[in-house]
Amino acid sequence: MKSYCISLSLASLLTLQGITFSSKSSRALAQQPDSQTKVETSRQQQDAVEKAFKPVRELLFKVGVPFDPDILKDREWRKKLAPKLYAMWEMHASRRLAKQLKGVQLADILYLPEKIELTEDTVIIANKVVFEGRDVLIKGPHNIAVYPVEDAGLLGTTLEEAMLEQGFISQDVQLVSVNHKGSPTRKRFVPQLIEDGSITIDTSGQGYKEWLEKQKQKKATAPAAFIKSSFGTQTVTRDMSGSPGAQGTTGAFGATGSVGSPSPAPTGSSGDCNPVNQTDGYNGFPGPNGGTGGTGETGGLGEPGGNAGNITFSITTYRGTYTFLAVGGQGGKGGTGGQGGYSGAGAQGGKG
Repeated sequence: MKSYCISLSLASLLTLQGITFSSKSSRALAQQPDSQTKVETSRQQQDAVEKAFKPVRELLFKVGVPFDPDILKDREWRKKLAPKLYAMWEMHASRRLAKQLKGVQLADILYLPEKIELTEDTVIIANKVVFEGRDVLIKGPHNIAVYPVEDAGLLGTTLEEAMLEQGFISQDVQLVSVNHKGSPTRKRFVPQLIEDGSITIDTSGQGYKEWLEKQKQKKATAPAAFIKSSFGTQTVTRDMSGSPGAQGTTGAFGATGSVGSPSPAPTGSSGDCNPVNQTDGYNGFPGPNGGTGGTGETGGLGEPGGNAGNITFSITTYRGTYTFLAVGGQGGKGGTGGQGGYSGAGAQGGKG
């Protein structure tokens, strides 16, 4: 099978230039940007690549790899790092990882499950990266970079089923690469990758919906579980979501209304001694109503949604479908407005 080498990073995708088609000549005329625009575009692309690579460099420095991490940005990184990688014992050991993925993962053949939760920033360097199943999902709000030296692909089934198809049982299998000689008395399992399937990597930022879900989980005092499911085709999804946007704070209470005025109210009119007329004094005037309570304060702004993480995947062969998603999280809902203030006390009635 013809092999292709493609190094892809979401942060380094080139901006497509507009193309104008002539209705008369049916030839496409590309709109050429001026030199200043080219320089600025190139600078922005370099800045984006550097920003995306920064967490990769930091992780590799932290574990003390015996090579300069920046070589991974070179198109010829496989050739340049070959001696260094071969000298590392980790690159001669095949490993199988669980559902949660984080940190630096080095291996000859690295076996990964179909559904993966990305719990921290991750860098994978392996001769072969092999996923179980046909729809692989890697999901989590973190950066991830995958550097397969030789190949990456999908088994189309579980590792146990793939071994049974080759006549192995788990107790007899030896997980070694065909490039390195193992025990001559034991058969070696060689992973057979399918030609279709899809790999989806979703590192989108978390938003208000995810924040609400976390609040429910806190109330239930139960940890979040990563649900395993099965899809029709192989997809690897890596989700590097940012932190969710929280709801804004509640507005303050409105001010209490003023006391009615005047207080007390004016005195009632005096009575008349003439027996024909009213002899008693009249009732005093009612006290005026208290003032209206003040309007409640505006609720606080919702927190911004989390940033999407960076995705880097060095594709070695043209096999299956790759989908990379990195969308910022939805902002949090604005806070509830404050309660209106209490009305003021009415004024005292006037004397009769």
